[in-house]
Amino acid sequence: PYFLICQSADENKLRGTLFTPAEPVNLGKVKKGGEQDSRMEGKQSSDLIKVVIALLDLGLITAAFYLAYWLRFDGLQGLESFIWLYYFSAPMILFLLMRNGVQPAFVTEVRNIFTSTLKAFAIAGVASSTILYLSKTADYSRLVFGSYFLLAGVFVLLAKVMVKRIFDAHLKRGGMNIRFAM
Repeated sequence: PYFLICQSADENKLRGTLFTPAEPVNLGKVKKGGEQDSRMEGKQSSDLIKVVIALLDLGLITAAFYLAYWLRFDGLQGLESFIWLYYFSAPMILFLLMRNGVQPAFVTEVRNIFTSTLKAFAIAGVASSTILYLSKTADYSRLVFGSYFLLAGVFVLLAKVMVKRIFDAHLKRGGMNIRFAM
């Protein structure tokens, strides 16, 4: 059995109904006339776009880490002693980007993308440097640390601005607005 919360069309009250569906249930919005709204398909594609953008960000952060290490040490030997920085900072950066509202980069302005991305990387950098200080890791390169966060920030910022520009061009070409597309 399922519990369904509905808003009645004639009243502004929520009411609950206990039911067992005999066939699959469409969870789209019900309009006043009783027909189903088919925006759930748009919502699913919107979630897919957000996941793809998050994976793009994660790939760029990973590339920035390997590039920063390679630039400092001219190879990838001994990477194991530095990999904790990536394991700690990458999920935190993604969380902070989502928390600051830039994970779906196409819904905000470029100025907001810049400030929120900068804020997310600054917080992640401060948290990572705090963990580094508290762990008292002796063999650590500040150049790897700084270039990793700098490269990752530039890569992610450029990707978000490009996604924003591409998405805006797609919307304008189709004559749509953001609410219709999402």
